[in-house]
Amino acid sequence: MRLSVCEFYMFSFISRHRVFAAYLLSLLWLVATIFAFTSVDGRPFTNFWKVLGLIAGVGLVYVLAWTAISRIGCGRIVSLCFQAPSRLQGGRRIALVALVVIYGLVVVIHFSFLGSIPVLEAAFGRSDLAISIIRQNSYFELPWMMRYASDYSLKALGPGLLLLTYYFRSRLFWVVLVIGGIYSVGLFARILPLVLCLPLLVYQLLWRRWLHCAGTCAIMLVMIFSVSQLSSVSIEENDGAATKVERAGWESVSYGLYQRVLIVPGQVMEQWFDYYTDTSSFEHGCAYRILARVMGCEYVHVPSKLYAVYYPDNVRQGMFGSLNAASFMTEYANFGLYGFVLSSLLGGLFFSGVMLIYQGHPLALPMNIPLIVTLMESNFSHSVNSGSGWVFMTLLYLYFIVFNRELGRH
Repeated sequence: MRLSVCEFYMFSFISRHRVFAAYLLSLLWLVATIFAFTSVDGRPFTNFWKVLGLIAGVGLVYVLAWTAISRIGCGRIVSLCFQAPSRLQGGRRIALVALVVIYGLVVVIHFSFLGSIPVLEAAFGRSDLAISIIRQNSYFELPWMMRYASDYSLKALGPGLLLLTYYFRSRLFWVVLVIGGIYSVGLFARILPLVLCLPLLVYQLLWRRWLHCAGTCAIMLVMIFSVSQLSSVSIEENDGAATKVERAGWESVSYGLYQRVLIVPGQVMEQWFDYYTDTSSFEHGCAYRILARVMGCEYVHVPSKLYAVYYPDNVRQGMFGSLNAASFMTEYANFGLYGFVLSSLLGGLFFSGVMLIYQGHPLALPMNIPLIVTLMESNFSHSVNSGSGWVFMTLLYLYFIVFNRELGRH
């Protein structure tokens, strides 16, 4: 079956620009969640069209930016630095070992600060609220420096090392997997095993390593189910006393994932749209930490603000949550539809820069997938920094892949 000219160029574009294509796909998923939630809730589809317009804007900016980069010749200059190492030599092998040791030390120090392993403490929890408080305290009770160390380790160092040790066929792969498994399960957030394994899983899928992919999926699902079994309880009232009656099974876990993937993102975005209905409710730049300092206004962390608005009972009981939404919603909360124009510029220009750095390397999409996922529930600056650890992940890529010139001497 022959492809038309249009289909050929489309598939060629997706293959070469797979990172941006994945970002566009994630945005389309958000549109689908808005459609699903508004359909179930009987709402009008006004916000559906707003987000669809944002996607068109991001695509247009990216195409224009990359066309300009290509004509200037920046892509060719960067590609001259590119190497394609298949194994590590000398100092980089030592650096890899050192990073694995640092990763293990972060885990030990984290649990030492807490004085316990949170998942074991949660296993004896009497209610979902008590378990949620244990989960949030496993992060908020840490000193601020340790919080950053935890963020970078969970979201960049662990996943990055797992991917690199697999890519270079290093035996350290199993060490990183054990450390990452203990850390992810120990903090008992269902998303953490996925964060750890996702870059590796994407790489295995792209290169059709089906058996390895099945093994990675099995390990990841076992970790997710273990977390669910240990930390989820159902409560029934018996003469005024709360009693633990049942742990979560596969059915409840599956339903929870369905809600989390297809319904909740659309619901949260609709809640943001409902709150920021007119110019009087917009934050006018104060929802950006740096801009708030420049403008002299008090910084507003919108996810925490809206969580307190929509879930005041939880806040009164000591639970400090965040109503996290896609990155472009922060721009909307600040400037309304003008914020969507800003978000289109940010997304298009940033991912054209990502293409410039990663070119067509096999690790391009795997190492950027955490950023794409994080952009679906956090603001842009946080996602690039500690939210996904993209900066750190990119430094790993530059050091171990792009500037790995030692192979040329052998």
